[in-house]
Amino acid sequence: TYMKNKIAILTLAITVPNSFIFAANTSGETAALTLIGMMKNEEIFQKAVSICKELTTQQTADTAFKVSPENFGEITPKSKLWPKVNQAYADYYNESCEYLDVETFKNIMAKSLAANLTEKDIGEAIKFFSTPSGKKFILANVEADEAFQRDATIKLNEVSNTANARFLRKMDELRNLHMQSQKVKRKPWWQFW
Repeated sequence: TYMKNKIAILTLAITVPNSFIFAANTSGETAALTLIGMMKNEEIFQKAVSICKELTTQQTADTAFKVSPENFGEITPKSKLWPKVNQAYADYYNESCEYLDVETFKNIMAKSLAANLTEKDIGEAIKFFSTPSGKKFILANVEADEAFQRDATIKLNEVSNTANARFLRKMDELRNLHMQSQKVKRKPWWQFW
C-alpha cells in the first residue's frame, strides 16, 4: 500500500500540472481556433503540403545532376544504381514536405492571433467571415494562397538546387585548403626537430 500510494501521488504530480498546461489555452486562443477553422487554414495547409509533394516529382536526381554532377561521385544517370538515386532523392523531397503537422500549424496560428488580437477583434473577424462577403473572401484567399504556394515552392526548389550546389563546391574548396594547410604543418615522421 505504501508503494501504491507513492505511485498514485507521483502520477497525480505528473498529470495535474499537464492538465493545467493543456487547459491553459486562453479563450482568445479558442476563439482564434474558431476563426482559423472558418478561414479554411487547415485546407490551406493541406494544399501547401500537397503542392510540395506534387512538385517533388519535378525535382529529380536528373535535375540535380545537371546542376552539380560532382555531388554524385561516380554515379551517373547511366549507372545501374540511378533508379535508386532517383528514389532516394524523391524520398528526401517528400520528407522535406512534412516538416510541420496541421495541429502544430493551427496551434501556432491560434497563439499568434490571440497574442495580436483581442477577443473582441477575433469576434468581429468571425462576424465578418460569416457574411457573404467574408465567405467570398475566404474562398478567394484559399485560391490566392494555393497560387502563391505553387509559385513559391517552384522557385524555392530552383534556388535551393543552385544554392546547394554552390555551397557544396565551396565546402570542397575549403576542405582542400584545410588539407593543404595540414600537409604544410606536418613533418615527416623521421624529422624530430
